[in-house]
This record gives sequence, structure tokens and C-alpha cells, in this order.
Amino acid sequence: MLTSMRRLKRRRVGTTLAPRDKDLDRGRVVQFFRDFHLFSGGHLKVWDYFEHVASSSEFVPVIRFTPDSVFDGTNPWRRSSLVDVGSRPIEPGVLFVAGMDWTVVPDARRSPIPVINLVQHVRHADPNEELYSFLTNRAVRICGDPAIEEALRATGKANGPLLTIQIATDLECFTDDVERDIDVLIVAIKQPEIGRSIDAALPDYRRTLLTEPVRRDDFVRLLRRAKVTVCLPNATEGAYLPPLEAMASGSIAICPEHIGNSYSRDAVNAFRPAYTVEAIAAATIAALSAEHSALIDAGFRTVRDLSLASERRRFLDVLEKVDDLYA
Repeated sequence: MLTSMRRLKRRRVGTTLAPRDKDLDRGRVVQFFRDFHLFSGGHLKVWDYFEHVASSSEFVPVIRFTPDSVFDGTNPWRRSSLVDVGSRPIEPGVLFVAGMDWTVVPDARRSPIPVINLVQHVRHADPNEELYSFLTNRAVRICGDPAIEEALRATGKANGPLLTIQIATDLECFTDDVERDIDVLIVAIKQPEIGRSIDAALPDYRRTLLTEPVRRDDFVRLLRRAKVTVCLPNATEGAYLPPLEAMASGSIAICPEHIGNSYSRDAVNAFRPAYTVEAIAAATIAALSAEHSALIDAGFRTVRDLSLASERRRFLDVLEKVDDLYA
């Protein structure tokens, strides 16, 4: 989840440990890039892929941040010794980019070094978005949801292979057993006004409304405490994590219909009402008014299928074949 930095100490990249020679000699370097100011689901997923590379015996991840990036308590790389601070030349064997990272990739249009592009949103296929202009850059593109691959394929612009590895979440962080003393957790950081309206429509229930970012560990604990989690995405997404995290926590996920998020199936592992306050409130009341153990069990099965271990295996298989795929 997103995390507020107003209360957190800000630290610049230059104070971070630099990669050691013995680390760089361990395998072929995969170079990551990030512009980090506020923790987001997008950063979390890039961190997951960084960790996937770190688990390999053949590759080593190194990450370079923009000069004004922040290393606060929410930056998962804050203690990593694999942050490139430019103290010595590093020769990457693979480039890994996501989102706007393309703007700092050398010779981005046709890099001589294989490029892996993690695509986390269908807006990459929107001609009105700057992200769309990067589609003609050669890359092996990994889409976080089938809807993303479908959207990119429809443009006819994607230069290079298109693959889907559905987003996964970390089951281990949801293992603590806590009392479910929240009836409804409303995750409205992307849609605060809608969230307030839903909150007002449920006066008889114990509610927690999130309209601003919170620390990730606090968010995970809120999920564990909530009987029902209402997730309010944008109208278009691609790799929207909160419903999957709600399933992992054992909370009933309610996520209204939107473009993307193909892992949520209405009345199977989640509720997918129309995107109106009335429909979402009605689905929430229905979820709290009956027993839904079969739906919760189906959510657990979904999360197990979309585990980080599975995501890691699939990605490392791609990484091992990256030269042939890129060619």
C-alpha cells in the first residue's frame, strides 16, 4: 500500500551503501531504476522482482535511483548494499524498467543490452499517455495481468515479446492472528470522495476509512482485522493489489467492476458490484449479513496460485531466456 512520508525522516540516495565487488562478481548484473518519493504498489512490485533476481545464483540485481529519491523508512531498498550510487562503473547484462524508468535507460529505443519491461497498467496502451510512446522501444514485456497484455497487443505497437505473469502477494506477512474488530475497511486512497460516501452509507457497522496513505505494516494489520475490505480502484487498472491482499488476509474482498484485475471473480472469491456507492454498500451489507466461508476459501486458493514463489519461478525462467527472447 501507499505510505505517508510527512512524519518520516527523509534520507538521500548518496548515504546508502554501494555494491561491493564480491556482490557484482556473483552473477550477471540486472540493472533496475527507480524514482522513489512515496511508497506505492508499483514500487512494491518492482521490489518483489528485485528480490526475485537476488534469489538467483546466476544474476545479481543492482538499482539506481534518481538523485532526488527519498530513502525513508518505507523504501524497501533503504538498507540494501545493491544500490548503485555511481561510485564506480557497473556493466549491466540486463536492464529492468517499469513505468517511467524508460526515461533514464541509455539508448532506450534499441538498447544493445536486453531490456525487460514490467508493465503494470493498461494505460500503457492509451495513445494519450506518455507511457504509450515507449511501446516502440525494444523489450521483453511482462504484463501483470492478462488485460494488460490484451490491451498492448491491440495497439500493434509493442516491439518485442509480450508475456503475462499475474501479480502475486506475499502470504507470509498475513500470518499473524488478530481479532477481527473492524467490520468494514474502506481502501479509498485512490477514490476518497467515493470512500466517504460509502462510509456514510454504513452507519451501523464498525468502519475504518483510508483516504490517505498509511505505512504498509499498518495496512497489513488493518486487513487482518477487517471482516470485509472494500477496495476502490481507478476505472482502469492493470495490476491492482489490494483485493488480492484482502484475500490473503482472510478478509472478504469487495472490488467494483473496472478494467483490469482478472483474478477477482464475482461471487467466487470476491464481490464485484457495479461502481456505484449504492451497489458497493449493498454488496458490503450482504457480505456482512451471511456466512461466506466458501468465498474466503476460494480467495485463499487464488492467493496460493498467485504466490510470490510461483511469480519468481516464472520470472526467473524468462530471465534465463532473455537473450533469445530479446533477439
